[in-house]
Amino acid sequence: MFFYERNKRAIHQLPLEEQLELLSEYLNACFQTAQYRKYLKHVDELIENLVMHNVEHIHGRDEYTNSLFKKSAALFNLERYEESEFIVKQLCRLEPNNKNARILYRRNLYQNLETGYMYLRHMSGVGLLMAAVLTAIDLFAWAHLSETWGEIIRATRNVFFTLSMLVLFALELKIRWKSELL
Repeated sequence: MFFYERNKRAIHQLPLEEQLELLSEYLNACFQTAQYRKYLKHVDELIENLVMHNVEHIHGRDEYTNSLFKKSAALFNLERYEESEFIVKQLCRLEPNNKNARILYRRNLYQNLETGYMYLRHMSGVGLLMAAVLTAIDLFAWAHLSETWGEIIRATRNVFFTLSMLVLFALELKIRWKSELL
């Protein structure tokens, strides 16, 4: 990584293929060491050169789609979800069988839920927490409660748990359906 940064001028004097190889390796090092800002600063240069010079593979891997995916992942890791979603959505359309891109797209959809769906997700979390509290009350205070109260607590717990799980399941189905529509 430091070699590339120190020798940028000399690297630009090399033939195009070698420049792209070194830039690709530098970007991979930045991405693998979680230096996402550095990665994003230079990845567009690589993508532009790949398109302009019609280079598809570097070291046997499809560098164009690989760079797009990593760019989207870097944006996701920097919590720039809307930009990440836009790029990975295009990548999913470009390569419909790319499972990693689909997973990243789904993760972006989870982060970019509309306000109503976000509210439902939070409420289902509260419902699961309430079910846990009612279970604890049922387990530890059963000797001090009458049978009627015990039945009410168990029924309420089951309602909270079932509704919360149904909401989470419906949200999961919605997101998976949306990610598969591309």
